[in-house]
Amino acid sequence: MFFRMVNLEGRGSEILYNVDHISKIEVTYGFPDENGKWVFMTDLKIAMEDPRAVRVYNVHVAGDQFQVCASPGDPVVAIFEEIYKKASRAE
Repeated sequence: MFFRMVNLEGRGSEILYNVDHISKIEVTYGFPDENGKWVFMTDLKIAMEDPRAVRVYNVHVAGDQFQVCASPGDPVVAIFEEIYKKASRAE
């Protein structure tokens, strides 16, 4: 399966990435602070307690790296959400 991302370095082109080539996904959480600036962290407990928290995926695939914020209804984000939910977790 492939997913498409806009090539931010190109001129309006898209890059198709193979899902099987994802080597790592770092998950952080972001939320606005009292001044409206976004704060990103990996502390799951704090993120779960803050209703403003948004999951952010830092995806490493085929030598490229990009960040994608969770967004309901986005089919690319749905791929990362599915991988995240199916991943085993060490306690």
